[in-house]
This record gives sequence, structure tokens and C-alpha cells, in this order.
Amino acid sequence: MPIKDAAFRVKEIFDLFNCAHDMGFSFELIVIDDCSLDSTYEEIEKQAPQARFQIKMKKLSLSMGPGIARNVGIELAIGKYIFFCDSDDQIYLQELKVLEDYIINQNDPDVIYFDFTIENENRSPIKGNLSRRDKDSFTSK
Repeated sequence: MPIKDAAFRVKEIFDLFNCAHDMGFSFELIVIDDCSLDSTYEEIEKQAPQARFQIKMKKLSLSMGPGIARNVGIELAIGKYIFFCDSDDQIYLQELKVLEDYIINQNDPDVIYFDFTIENENRSPIKGNLSRRDKDSFTSK
């Protein structure tokens, strides 16, 4: 997860992933700080000992943008699948369960892509289903 200047979101992110762990999801969270100017990395270090899941952290010495931060995360990943999300993404645990069930039912596909919706702070869609290609929420290739 690339993160920059998001100290205010770190506890919320850790709470979400602790809940995901408690629901039985097995994962590692890889957080790459893209040279934050606030206390983001310090907040991550503060939350990490209470994490009930595996976590890897790295702070870049130069701000390189989220793409480079994601690539650094990929190099650190050891899991079978990589789920990309940014620090400002809202993830709903029930959707992760649907994704997990899909992976199991599709015999471990190599690639999965799915829709997303951009919402405002009231959770009202600003733009919907920007990547919809078919009726299914998930598609394997």
C-alpha cells in the first residue's frame, strides 16, 4: 500500500486489517511510505506492534509517486496474490469475502480485475463502475 501524508488514516487502516484477520483472512500488509512530510511513518511504527497480521514497512528516501511505491511493495511480497489498494481507498470486508470465494470457485485464477466506484464522504457515488466490462463483478484471465 503506497502511503503519503496520511497519518490521520493509519489507525483506521490498521483497525480494518485487524478485522480482516479476525474474519479469517490470511495476508500480509506491505506499507510503503512515499517520503511523507507528516508523521505517517511514525504512526505506522506505533500501530505495527498491535497488528494481528503480518506487516512489512519501508520508507522511501525520495518521493517517487505511488507507482514506484507499489513496485517496491511487489518486490517485498511473498503471497500468491497481490491486492492493490491505496491509503485513501475504502475497503469493505464483505467484498473481500466475495473476492476470496471467487478465487476458490474459479480454481485459483492468475489475474482478477473488478469494478470500483468513486464515492464522496457521504458514500454517494461520484462515478460508478468505471471499469465494468461484463455482468460479473470479477473476471479471471
